[in-house]
Amino acid sequence: MSHYHFIDQHRLRYPVLRLCQVLGIAPSRYYAWQAAPAAGLWVARAGCWATMPEELITTALQRALLAQQPALGLLVHSDRGGQYCGNAYRVLLHRY
Repeated sequence: MSHYHFIDQHRLRYPVLRLCQVLGIAPSRYYAWQAAPAAGLWVARAGCWATMPEELITTALQRALLAQQPALGLLVHSDRGGQYCGNAYRVLLHRY
């Protein structure tokens, strides 16, 4: 179980702020996780795979962007995989 799921399951009994403090998580991270659409969570989990073709991560990002328009100043985090430096992925990021 992730820390976020733990907080979610116990938030009615304990304040979210206190749960976050105990677990060492910024409350804003929990609320961002809670508000993320399913497609966004899928993109975040895509990083668990050892090798991913550029098409896979580009499709995942497209689905997340279609599910919810990103806010101005969106920060995208990725690992150091070469597929994140590909032209198609960079063009897609640049558009948003």
